[in-house]
Amino acid sequence: KFLIQENVQGALAIDSPSSFNHELLRKLQDDFCLTETQAKEALALHSEDRISIVMEYVQEKYTEGKIKNGVKGLAPYFLRVLRDGDVKIAKTGLDKLVQGKGAGSQPETKTAPAGQQSLLQDDEAVRREFNALRRSEVEQLLAEMESELRNSLNEQFASTLTGQRLLLKKWAEYLAKGEGSAMVVNNFYMFVAEKLLPPYEQSLEQYKKTLSA
Repeated sequence: KFLIQENVQGALAIDSPSSFNHELLRKLQDDFCLTETQAKEALALHSEDRISIVMEYVQEKYTEGKIKNGVKGLAPYFLRVLRDGDVKIAKTGLDKLVQGKGAGSQPETKTAPAGQQSLLQDDEAVRREFNALRRSEVEQLLAEMESELRNSLNEQFASTLTGQRLLLKKWAEYLAKGEGSAMVVNNFYMFVAEKLLPPYEQSLEQYKKTLSA
């Protein structure tokens, strides 16, 4: 883990609609399954830059299937990462400023040796490329799929959302409009990949071999 310093904004009035970025508020609820209260508290306590970084980080981990319990574990994982700073680097000026002011009193964060960091970065880059390739394969399968099979997959996926009213609503919107919450769409693509594509880790290893060949 590489911790970044907390960058707490001045306390915002949680009940004041003008206090919040409404687009971020909606994304936190729709894409990361936070309640309205949780989303408002997140925006009140953390900078928008920090929240955006955590959203990107959690989205990547979710796409890689590294979040326990899938969608159900999404909100708790997001809040833990946001609270504990479980992200790799500080990308915002405010984060760097806070780190600079506290440098004398905070212990130095241990980092991996340069060679190891390079290997980790390379592995992450390969995973991103592989995830994009896998998504393209799913999109092609769906585009060429007979309607009967597609309807069956839609029904099977909907059954995995039982009891999750918000996600079911977003799923219905996606079926009606062909677009919708990125989290629901990604979850559906992962569902299709698990059903119709070879296992993730096995395919990833094969992909790595083709790169090194």
